[in-house]
Amino acid sequence: MSAQEEWVRNAWYVIAWSEEISQDKPLGRDILGKSVVIFRSPEGRAVVMDNRCAHRGFPLSEGRTTERGIQCGYHGFEYDTTGACVHVPGQWRIPLPFKP
Repeated sequence: MSAQEEWVRNAWYVIAWSEEISQDKPLGRDILGKSVVIFRSPEGRAVVMDNRCAHRGFPLSEGRTTERGIQCGYHGFEYDTTGACVHVPGQWRIPLPFKP
């Protein structure tokens, strides 16, 4: 990657207006060819992470927010606000590390 390309990737970008980011519905956006999901934590903090479930690559923006973070709308995998998987339906043991 050239220095110019690296600078473009390391710059700050407006991803959404504050009022667009809610605790109720995740918001999907594409920034520089990368798909991300944005939502608010239960504490009201804005969270941005990869917009894909580690299990089948389903967009997390099609899921829902939860007390712990965000839940995939396909198989129900749940991720905390750091992107770590914290719940797998029907399974008590979650392999670590397990980030999308």
